[in-house]
Amino acid sequence: MPSLNLERLEAVAIERALERTEWYQGRASQLLGVSDRTLHRKIKGLGLRRPD
Repeated sequence: MPSLNLERLEAVAIERALERTEWYQGRASQLLGVSDRTLHRKIKGLGLRRPD
């Protein structure tokens, strides 16, 4: 199922960008080349949460 692999790759890229920027979504969205709104939607859709 290629779509699942692509979704997982996207999730990993988002997680890494968020870690690199200490969860500063504006910078992470720039690294990923997407809008802040798109990144926020993807974070919510993936169920990602900032670590405590």
